[in-house]
Amino acid sequence: MKKITTILGLLFLSMTILSSCEDKKSEEENKKDKYKKEIKDPCDILDYSIEIFEELEGLSDEYDDIDELEDDKKDKKKVNAYFDDLEDAWKYAFKKFEAEEMMEIFRSECRNDEDMEESMDEIEDFYEERSEDFLDFISKEIVNMEKDKNATEDESYGYAEETAVAEEDYAVDDYESYDYTEETGEVDAGNSYKELQFMEEFMEECTSDNYYAMYDYCECALEELMYEYTIDQMEYLEDTEAVEFIVENTDCLELIDYDEEYE
Repeated sequence: MKKITTILGLLFLSMTILSSCEDKKSEEENKKDKYKKEIKDPCDILDYSIEIFEELEGLSDEYDDIDELEDDKKDKKKVNAYFDDLEDAWKYAFKKFEAEEMMEIFRSECRNDEDMEESMDEIEDFYEERSEDFLDFISKEIVNMEKDKNATEDESYGYAEETAVAEEDYAVDDYESYDYTEETGEVDAGNSYKELQFMEEFMEECTSDNYYAMYDYCECALEELMYEYTIDQMEYLEDTEAVEFIVENTDCLELIDYDEEYE
């Protein structure tokens, strides 16, 4: 009898686990179907985000601060679900659309760009920590998108493993003679040796994937970063923080020449 009870117990447990897995799979499929229906071009992700931000704003109106909201387990669960849905939707968009298509969003070319910005502003202070996490997530996705794009370009232009050494030699030769003050004409700009050294290293690394396509963007990014941060601050600046600053506060991304080929 005990053996039968044990078997029945294990059977019930396995059925419960199977049912749970099926429910999860069904939920993911439903979510994917919803994204496919509502996100048909890159700018649609902004409309989708705005809807979530409006729901979050309505929820925040019921509380004085985030701590009070999180005391309510039901509403805390809602907040987590909204932000999870937000990130999943953006992951879907980054996966579905090409890098150049996604850059329409970050170059402020979408009709709903201002609405997105206003909606984000409305909830940013109340959901400060989650909003920062979301912006960090977007910054990392942009970095990954650029890496994937560069890797694809390398293959399409014949820069596979057999030419890796030649490509490295090209970069080294090209930058051995690189002099920021000579290139920009800012000899008398009053920059310290430490600043000049940082400038040269920044430009060398920033343009290493494609010198001609990236040069104007990198020069713009360098200028904006040096205006915003001191040289000491930039030594400890995280890549994601720098990218986030460039995306949100400058138009430098518009200067990337996506049509420029390697020579």
